[in-house]
Amino acid sequence: RFLTAEQVAAVAAAADRIDPTAGLVVEVLAWCGIRWGEMVALRRDRIDILRRRIDIREATVETSPGLATGPTKTYERRQVTMPEALAARLARHLADVDPDGHVFTRRGRPLRSAAWRSGIWRPALREAGIDYLRIHDLRHTAASLAIASGASIKAVQRQLGHASASMTLDRYGHLYEDDLDALGVALNERYRAAAAPPPRPHRAPEVIELRTTP
Repeated sequence: RFLTAEQVAAVAAAADRIDPTAGLVVEVLAWCGIRWGEMVALRRDRIDILRRRIDIREATVETSPGLATGPTKTYERRQVTMPEALAARLARHLADVDPDGHVFTRRGRPLRSAAWRSGIWRPALREAGIDYLRIHDLRHTAASLAIASGASIKAVQRQLGHASASMTLDRYGHLYEDDLDALGVALNERYRAAAAPPPRPHRAPEVIELRTTP
């Protein structure tokens, strides 16, 4: 399952009323498609606001002793993009973040999925009038929003950090079926443009010189 762009905005607004940075967490997960652990591990110097890029290098996992940060799920580093408006909001948030600190915390402590789920996520969903979804469904939301915006399967793969484009296609290929009507319209425009008769060359009017007899 996934949310529409309007539902993301509603959940983010509800989350902000619980915690002033929680809505930004929702938006980053929903629009950038990074995993929860990648978001928790995200540090200030991994974000390039001007280029609208997030450098994903690590992920944090919750273990019985506590939190452990290590490689991403695929053991690969990647860069993801974000909407310009989201980058502007993130820039305002980063102004208050220590240059060497984590981007998202709660009361100065690392985010914990269980506490965030019960204290923010579920109440925000209820306030927005949305049936329960997993936090991980925001990752599926990011894929659907990217595809609806015209992203290629390869671009979606890179954004999500899948091991291969075929993996992305297996999971989200059905969303591309909605593009067939739009593709038909675009092809029709190209077809009609190619089949149209070429414009007739413009000919200057012929000037006839009149001679008078003496």
